[in-house]
Amino acid sequence: MGIYRVEIPATAPGPHKAKALIVSAADATNAKEICKAYWDGDSSPAWDAATATLCADVAASADDALVGWRFRIVVTSPAGAIVADVEKTADATDDNIDEIGTALATLLNATASIANAAYVTATQVLTIATGSGGDDLGDHTVDIYIRPPATNDGADNCNVPGFIASGPTHEGAATDPLNVTFAADSYVVPTILAAYQGVA
Repeated sequence: MGIYRVEIPATAPGPHKAKALIVSAADATNAKEICKAYWDGDSSPAWDAATATLCADVAASADDALVGWRFRIVVTSPAGAIVADVEKTADATDDNIDEIGTALATLLNATASIANAAYVTATQVLTIATGSGGDDLGDHTVDIYIRPPATNDGADNCNVPGFIASGPTHEGAATDPLNVTFAADSYVVPTILAAYQGVA
């Protein structure tokens, strides 16, 4: 038994009350069969030609789990000046939560204001600035933006905070560390499985 996303081909002749359905079924064949029963006026050949994709939760630690996701960190001084602004888009090399954390630390260390950023995979803590005689930015503000793949014009308006387990720790004393803890490896990456489009 599984959850299937069943989509008819864009070129399939109608009529169709839906372009895609998410169904529970024993296998892909049964998934298509139940889609035929959705509406009496549907074209059965269109559902026969449909693509049935088995859907499953993907953990943030899985290979390719985050491809296309964008992670941005902005560090701002108490006076309002931006001292660091880095962004990493997950790709085929950096595609899970630990690889993103490591990549962000590298990008932060490449800025003029930060030299001691580090990511620890065992705790999933990203230290943005160490404080205590290192990068004394503990009184600064940290903003974190985590956005889904840019698949539509509205993606930039959406921040998905679930990737952050706690923090950021910021706006303390200058010698305090700036850090953030990412979500556990088991965190399920939010995914839009299908956008339904009915036809009158």
